[in-house]
Amino acid sequence: MRNILQADPNLIELRDALMAELGQIVETAQAEGTMRPDIGTGDLAVLFVLILRQRQSPGGEILGLDRAVAIMLDGLRRCAKPALPGSPITVKDLRLWPGPASTPHNEAVADRDPSMGERKA
Repeated sequence: MRNILQADPNLIELRDALMAELGQIVETAQAEGTMRPDIGTGDLAVLFVLILRQRQSPGGEILGLDRAVAIMLDGLRRCAKPALPGSPITVKDLRLWPGPASTPHNEAVADRDPSMGERKA
């Protein structure tokens, strides 16, 4: 099933468009000084996935979603916090990670899309 989803051109197009929009949000927030500079588009994508994969209650609510989103947003704000460990995760990093986001098409898009960023050493 995973291979079928990876190869679906509609899903690839949707994922690429979503990551480009997310990259623009990160770039804009960092340029205006509201988002800490050591966050990458991939960091934000990983946070969203972590929140969206939480267990739902029988009523369909995600336990603690409002609180998790508030904590996430607070951690993204630019302020006098210590630097995060490691380097910002870029979209290119996500595409090179084994799993559904890693396909030759995605690596080519990451190489030509400036919002995908380069991994800092």
